[in-house]
Amino acid sequence: MKKILYIITVAAFVAFAAFGFTSCERWLDEPPSGHTIPVEGDVEAFNRLLNNLQSIDFIFMDNNRISPLAFLSDYGYISDIQLRLDWLAGGAAARHIRAHLFMMPYENPNLIDYFWNWGFFRGNSFFNVVIDGVNDVRTPETEELAKTVIAQATVARAWNFFNAALIYGPAFNPNGDNSTRIIPLRTQSSPTAPMVDLSTTQEVFDFVLAEIYEVLPDMPANIATNARFGRVSTYTLLGEIHLWKREWATALYYFDNAVELAAQQRGGMQNLFYDMNLWEWAIPAQIEANPDLRLNMAVNQPQTAYQLNDTRHREILLFRNAAGGGAGPTMMYPSNEFIALFDSTTDLRREFFFFENPGRVGTHEGVAFNDGRRMVNRQAKKVRTAGYCFPELLLMRAEARARTGDLGGALDDLNFLRQFRHITGTPPLSILGFDDIMQEIINERRRELNALGHKRALDMKRLALDVGRPWSMQTFTRRVGNQYFTGNIGGTNDGEHFTLRISNTILLHNPQWNYPKDTRPWSNMVVRELGLIDNI
Repeated sequence: MKKILYIITVAAFVAFAAFGFTSCERWLDEPPSGHTIPVEGDVEAFNRLLNNLQSIDFIFMDNNRISPLAFLSDYGYISDIQLRLDWLAGGAAARHIRAHLFMMPYENPNLIDYFWNWGFFRGNSFFNVVIDGVNDVRTPETEELAKTVIAQATVARAWNFFNAALIYGPAFNPNGDNSTRIIPLRTQSSPTAPMVDLSTTQEVFDFVLAEIYEVLPDMPANIATNARFGRVSTYTLLGEIHLWKREWATALYYFDNAVELAAQQRGGMQNLFYDMNLWEWAIPAQIEANPDLRLNMAVNQPQTAYQLNDTRHREILLFRNAAGGGAGPTMMYPSNEFIALFDSTTDLRREFFFFENPGRVGTHEGVAFNDGRRMVNRQAKKVRTAGYCFPELLLMRAEARARTGDLGGALDDLNFLRQFRHITGTPPLSILGFDDIMQEIINERRRELNALGHKRALDMKRLALDVGRPWSMQTFTRRVGNQYFTGNIGGTNDGEHFTLRISNTILLHNPQWNYPKDTRPWSNMVVRELGLIDNI
């Protein structure tokens, strides 16, 4: 039963699986000393493997827990002083400034690809091990647990494949052929199995939907931890996939099911959200005396036993570690356009997450620099997820309602969320018309979701297909230093700047893919080389 070694070899063979190595048979036949080998019927051993943190970590972030996709999006800007103090000397974080400048490749193509190796591929290696391992040891007595564990691992793997497809490939276009080859749908757990070919966008979408539908009857309604998929998060994923396919009615069907089941489990929809009117600073008197202390002070809430810095807090539906570095007075500020989305008189997110503070201060070559006071982002006071939160679920349902013509329902969802985010007594929105309601849904997604993660860049990519609508952009231009840079998002153009390439380190071991290597020049000194600051 050689495959029983899955549970103890998974961490070691992730890299081999990613590169398609095929010569480890003897190594696999040597049981490592000091570990327990799962035996027939021991499904629980593989069930516990689903709790491994490496299956939910480094989701589209680098080794500094920063996502270049946040720098790619329209979230923020880099000041001249930040260019001098934080970016001029180059260094390991050059991928972020290169993304901000739309200078491809963003990552050195000859070094490790963190998104690929540490993110979706490593996670999928765990899920493959669980699925094959359970199939090896399941017995009639453990059949119910076996089906549940396989369902959770299968949908988690599908979520990984789906998100990787969105980042390494173009947006799904129902009016296009979707034939771009993007990622390998590797489902083999053995490191000696040959690497599969690259699948197209169409094939990835078809595959993940088929996988989810097959195991949906076995998905549990209740789960022990929000790091695992349950029926609510599975419905949410199905809705999101159909949102990308622009199959609005089907998306709405699944979002409705997700919201209704979640509300039933929690005893009402209001229990899916925090009421920010009930929040307060840990030491309110200090904040009253010096508002700048908000930057590092915790926020308390009375509604659950779990505080905002706990991954189990009430608004997280599916937890996946989220990128969060680069906020505050270093690296990048939130843009004026982004901050303007928040009503400074009623929106409590301005009080707790986005506020004025001293900006970047430092010395370069003996000269002192000071950005003065700037708006900064401290969303990290509340744990964010790269998976799903209940506000996102509600906003995706609002979009599906609007897209299917139920503008009143869409507005109801918007106002339901707003009552928990704005000062009590703030009048509800009374906007009319598809364009205005859709624009507000998209604005609310920007306010609510992790601005430092990958989701806004993906939203820009998906919404580029709404050509001619006010929220749709096919290109985006930003000023950095004394120059302007334009990125192609998608829609009416190829969207090259919002699509990552497979690293040469992966291609080296998979020549059978016939995927062209990236030979474009790469440098970590782009700020200096481009002369982005006058008289640098």
